[in-house]
Amino acid sequence: MDIIRFAKRCYILTSAFLIALGAAFLFWPQMSLTVLCRIVGIVMLFSGAAKLIGYFSNDPYRIAFQFDFAMGVLTFAFGAVLLLFPSGVAKYLTAMIGVFVVIDALMTIQNAIEASRFGIGRWWVILIGGLVTLALGVCVLIKPLAGAVFVTRICGAALFVDGIQNIIVGVMTVRKKK
Repeated sequence: MDIIRFAKRCYILTSAFLIALGAAFLFWPQMSLTVLCRIVGIVMLFSGAAKLIGYFSNDPYRIAFQFDFAMGVLTFAFGAVLLLFPSGVAKYLTAMIGVFVVIDALMTIQNAIEASRFGIGRWWVILIGGLVTLALGVCVLIKPLAGAVFVTRICGAALFVDGIQNIIVGVMTVRKKK
């Protein structure tokens, strides 16, 4: 299997993990924060590795993977911190996820602009996904009506939507040279 196909599959699998993680936050918001830190840490380690693989692939458009060196290293480090110090960072988990989602959404919005320049037909789908994800990420950060269960569910919705929009970006923009 070539590196582009492998990177695309890792990207989509990581996005599916984000969707599952978001669902866990939505349906079990009262789960132990230490357990959530460990689960998020594992997903982030895998996500960081997938981003690094994508960055070093030979994707001709370089839309989906253009920022993935820095994001891969940061995501991997984020996962490692969550796994190594779950009780120490548990109270900051939603804020950390909010920052992660906002950064990912901003990069997706930039990806949409690049997709438009490359002539990808439905670039606006990527843009809408990025804007919705950005709005949810900002909601996590400002914590409106800040009840713990509510914030956890908003966090879950943000991760869920982030995973979906990442799959859309991966499917629409990762191409193999012909």
